[in-house]
Amino acid sequence: MKIVVLGPPPKRPSQRPGLGLSVDGHHWLMLDAAGAVPDALEPPSRDEPIAVVLTDARADHASGLLSLRDGHPIDLYATPAVFEQLTVGLPVLPVLQHYCDVHWRLVAVAGDAQLARFRIDAWPSLDFTAVGLDAGQGSGAGEAIALVVRDAASGHQLFYAPALDKASTPPAPWMDDSDCVIVGGDCRVWREGPAGALPPPWIAALLEARAARKVLLQPPAASGCANVSGARAIEIAYAGMEIEL
Repeated sequence: MKIVVLGPPPKRPSQRPGLGLSVDGHHWLMLDAAGAVPDALEPPSRDEPIAVVLTDARADHASGLLSLRDGHPIDLYATPAVFEQLTVGLPVLPVLQHYCDVHWRLVAVAGDAQLARFRIDAWPSLDFTAVGLDAGQGSGAGEAIALVVRDAASGHQLFYAPALDKASTPPAPWMDDSDCVIVGGDCRVWREGPAGALPPPWIAALLEARAARKVLLQPPAASGCANVSGARAIEIAYAGMEIEL
């Protein structure tokens, strides 16, 4: 499994990037659509859809959808809460549908269901599990999820959660079972708190995770996480960063 970090744009270093994911280096799916999507990640056939899995409805993660408007049809994997937000609150999808076909593929994290497994037909070796992050936060279920992607062919597993700070209790068992953990969040409260203050739960979970690769998605200065840089072999993501699992 090959992972490529998409974005952030050079002029917006604090924007959270997305990921490109491939099992053969030629056919790609996107985990969040951050910024302009590189041509190299588009399918070779004009009729072949682009698969995009959204973890939330942040503008950072949905803006790249508009860069796909003149090309392929889009298979959009999203929870009901995210789909509604991008239809009504931040109406990216109504605009996009004027240019290309958008097919919503349900990720069933909603109500009391905080876990949903699904597959994408074009990538039969990959098993996807969506884990709800917003339980206990007073927000609707499915507004933010983590993604666990397991490659059945190699046995390797990716944990991806660009909004891990939304979790009142980070899903540490999923992180510990993964070969690579890629997360993001805001820890300005930690930076601005008293000296010696304990890190927020999501940072503590990242520090303690047993994964071989641990990656923070945005520069520490941008998220207030300067204390994390270099700690316990945590890497800082950059545009074009490649990870092989």
